[in-house]
Formats: sequence, C-alpha cells, structure tokens
Amino acid sequence: MINDYEQRVEDMASRLPILQAKFEDLRSASVQNQIDLRSDLASKVSSAVDALTKLAQLICGQPERFSPHPEIEITMKELNSSWKETNKAAKNLLDNINNNYINIADFNNVSLGRWYNQAVNLQAALRAAQKSTKKEYRIEKSIQLSLFQARRDAESHVHSLQQTLDEAQSEYDSLDQKDDFTTLRARHGDLHV
Repeated sequence: MINDYEQRVEDMASRLPILQAKFEDLRSASVQNQIDLRSDLASKVSSAVDALTKLAQLICGQPERFSPHPEIEITMKELNSSWKETNKAAKNLLDNINNNYINIADFNNVSLGRWYNQAVNLQAALRAAQKSTKKEYRIEKSIQLSLFQARRDAESHVHSLQQTLDEAQSEYDSLDQKDDFTTLRARHGDLHV
C-alpha cells in the first residue's frame, strides 16, 4: 500500500515539470503573439492616421469647396482601406487575446485541474490510510494490553497453583515421612518381637 502511494507521488512529481513547461510555452506564445499583433495594429493605426492627416490637409488646403482636390478620392480610398486593415488588426489582436485566455483556462481546467484532483485524491487516500493505520495501531495496542494482562493473570494463577502444589507436595512429603516412619517402626517392632 505504501509503495502504491509512493508511486503515485512520484508520478505526480514527474508530471509537474511537464505541466509547468507547457504552461510556460502557452504563456510565451501568448506574449509573443500579442507583441506581434500589437505591432501590426500600431502599424495599421499609424497608416490610417497618416491617411486621415493627408485627407485633412487636402480638405483644409482647398480654397474652393465645390471643386475637390484630385487626390481626395485616392486619399479617401487609402483611408477606408487603412481603417479596414486597422479594424482587422484590432480584431485579430482581440481574438488572439481571447484564444490565449481560452487556452490557458483550458490548460488550467483540464491539465492542471486533473493534476490537482489527483493530488487531492492522493491526499484523501493518504489521510484515510493514516486514519486506518492509527485505528489498527489502537486495536493492536489494545490487544497487546489485553494479552499482557492475560499473561500477568496466567502467571499469577500459575504462581498460585505452584504455591498450592508446593503446599500439597509438602503435606504429601510430610505424610509420606510419617508413613515411612510408621512403617519403619513397625518393621523394627516386628524384629524385636
């Protein structure tokens, strides 16, 4: 049973560095993706702002309202394209951030969650085994005390029986000596007669 727990602890300990490395890979990928996407977004925003600035200069620099500068139409197309690209880049960044959070949450829920549940189950099993061992120890201690008391009682009875036997042997020996003495006297008396 102890070997099973030791094996489970070793398995969990060996998986922890793998989980840590996987988490670090996810974190690093997330950081790098966000850096790349933020850079792309900044570039797109810069292009859109440049186009907007150019449009503002063209509009403000035109003295006649009803005869637009020939580059305004081109600049408006650039501006629309830049803002579409900016919107796309911002959406990509937001999607990436959301996906990274989902990946990390999945990793936490699945991999780390499973590992944590196994750790909790192992802890519960160890506590149950410890409780069982303590109970078995108490039972064994109680049995040992009972056996020790029974041994003391048996030794006391043996000692008491030994005393009774010694007393009986002593009485028997003294009766036997009297009997021997009587027999001996009777024999001597028979000889004298």
